[in-house]
Amino acid sequence: MKNRSITRRLFIQMIALILCFSGMILAGNLILIKPMVDKAIARDMKEAMVSLQELDFLAEPEVWIEQVQEIGRGQAFDITVESETGTLYSSSKELGIREPFERDNIPEGAWVKRNHGPIFPIERIREWEDRGDGIEFSILEEPKNNMDMVVSRSLLENGITIYLVQPIGPVMNAVQQANNLLIGGTLVFLLAAASAAFAISKTFTSPIKEMQEQVRRLSELDFSGQVKVNTGDELEALGKDIQELSDSLQTALQSLEKEIDSQKRLISDASHELRTPLTLIKGYADEIAAGYVPDAERQREYVAYIAEESAKMKRLINEILELSRLSSSHMNLNLETGDVKEAIEGFFDKYEGYVEEQEIDLSLDLIEAEGRFDPMRFEQILANFLSNAAKYGDEKRSVRVFMKESKETIRIHVFNSGPTIQEDLKEKIWRGFYKADESRSNGDSFGLGLSIVKAIQDLQGLDAGVTNADGGVVFWFDVQKNE
Repeated sequence: MKNRSITRRLFIQMIALILCFSGMILAGNLILIKPMVDKAIARDMKEAMVSLQELDFLAEPEVWIEQVQEIGRGQAFDITVESETGTLYSSSKELGIREPFERDNIPEGAWVKRNHGPIFPIERIREWEDRGDGIEFSILEEPKNNMDMVVSRSLLENGITIYLVQPIGPVMNAVQQANNLLIGGTLVFLLAAASAAFAISKTFTSPIKEMQEQVRRLSELDFSGQVKVNTGDELEALGKDIQELSDSLQTALQSLEKEIDSQKRLISDASHELRTPLTLIKGYADEIAAGYVPDAERQREYVAYIAEESAKMKRLINEILELSRLSSSHMNLNLETGDVKEAIEGFFDKYEGYVEEQEIDLSLDLIEAEGRFDPMRFEQILANFLSNAAKYGDEKRSVRVFMKESKETIRIHVFNSGPTIQEDLKEKIWRGFYKADESRSNGDSFGLGLSIVKAIQDLQGLDAGVTNADGGVVFWFDVQKNE
C-alpha cells in the first residue's frame, strides 16, 4: 500500500476548503451583487416615492419644495416634479433641463421650466413595470454619458408626475472596484492561508509522527525513546498514554525476563536437588537387584534409605508445584478475620513436640491485635521460619517471637540465635535453592521454604524480610490489620 503523508493530505484538504470557501464568496459576490444593488435602489426609491405621493403639490411652492428636498436629502437619486405644462422642480440641472428658468418665489436650488414637455426622452425609456402603489420602474438609456439609469415614475390624480432617477453606472463601477479588490485580496489571502495551512499541518502532524515513531520502536522492543508532546489537548494525553504504555511494557518485559530466568534457575536447581536422591535410590536399588546385598537386615536398611529419599523427592516436588501455583497467582487465599496473638499461640501448641524435639528455647512476646489472614498460609510461614531457626540456629537454640503494630499492618518477628547474614545476601536467600554456604557456615541449602513465604506475601501485596540482630537474625512478615 502506497504510503501517503498525513501532512500532505491535511495541507491539501485545508487548501481545498479555503479555495471552495473563497470561490463561493467570489461567485456569490459576482452573481448576487447586481441584483442586490438593484433591489436596494428600488427599495429606497419606492420608499421615497411613497413619501412624495403624500405631498400637496398645489400648495405654495416654497412649502412642498422644502419637503421634497428633505425627502431627497442623503439619497443618490434625483427628484423631478412635472405638471402638464412643464417641469415644476428638479434636483439636478443635468436631467433634461436645458435652460433653467429661475423665479423669484422659488427657493435657490429649484428650477422651474414651463412649456418644455417631458423631461426624459421617451424613446430612450424601456417598458414601464408596475411595482404597486401607483409606482412604475424602468431603465433609461441616457445617451449623453452612455449609461443606464433607474427611473421611477408616479402619476398623481392632480396631473402631477414625479420622477426619480439614479444612474447605475457609478454604483456598478464601485461594485466592480470592490470585486477587483476582493479578487486581489482573495489571492493574497490564499497565499497567506497556504503558508498557514502548511505550518498548521506540520504542527498538527509532528506529534503524531513522533508517537508513530515511538510505537514503531515499541514493536521492535526498543524502549529507549521518549514521547514529549506539549499541545495541551487530546494529542498530549495520547502521547502520555503511549509513554505510559512503553514504560509498562518495559517493566512487564523486564519482569517476564526475570520470571523466565527464575523459572530456568528453579528448574536447574530442582534438577540438581532431585539428582542426589535419585542417584541414591538407583544405587541402593541396583545393589539389591544385583544380589550384592544378600543379608535381609541390610536389604531392609537399603529399602529404608530408598523410602526416605523418595519422601524427600515427594516433598520437594510438592513444594515446587506449590511455588509455581503461588507465583502464577492461580492460588486463592482464604482470608479470615482473627486474633493474631491467638493464631501464633495456637501454632506453637501444635508444634510443641517439634520444639521439644529440636531443643528450642522458645519465648513469646505478643500483643492483642486483630488482622485478616489465611490461617493455613499463616501457619506455613511460621513453620518455615521455625524450621530455619532449628536448622541454622547455634547451640543456644534460642527462638523469640514478638509483634509490632503499625497503622495498617501487624509485623510478626521470629528471632533465632546464630550466625548473621551478609547484607548483600539478604535478598538472594528468598530465591529457591539458594545455598546457605554463602551466608551461613554449615553449607546447607535454604530450599524452597523462603521462596514460598515470599510468594504468599506477594500474593497479598504484603512484605516479608530479614534483618540481623545482636546474636542472631530476625525473619519477619506482615499481616493486614482488620479495620
